[in-house]
Amino acid sequence: MGVMCADYYLIRHQKIKLTHLYHPEGSSYWFWHGINWRVLPAWIAGWAPTIGGLILSVQKVTDGPGPLYQLYYMAFFLGQPTCS
Repeated sequence: MGVMCADYYLIRHQKIKLTHLYHPEGSSYWFWHGINWRVLPAWIAGWAPTIGGLILSVQKVTDGPGPLYQLYYMAFFLGQPTCS
């Protein structure tokens, strides 16, 4: 969600080319063979800080560090890639 919103608001300045959405090859939304490899490090950077809280939640640990739980609960807003 974060990467998509950053792309929409900061990179594309809230403008979407509708014709490029229906004919993606050769458009501004087409990357190397249709795969945007730059999103992988962005996804990992957003996902990595939240994995500790996920592990503690799955193990049903209740006395873990508070910040890990808080990062986990905010994971959707912090790092889930990705408004293209």
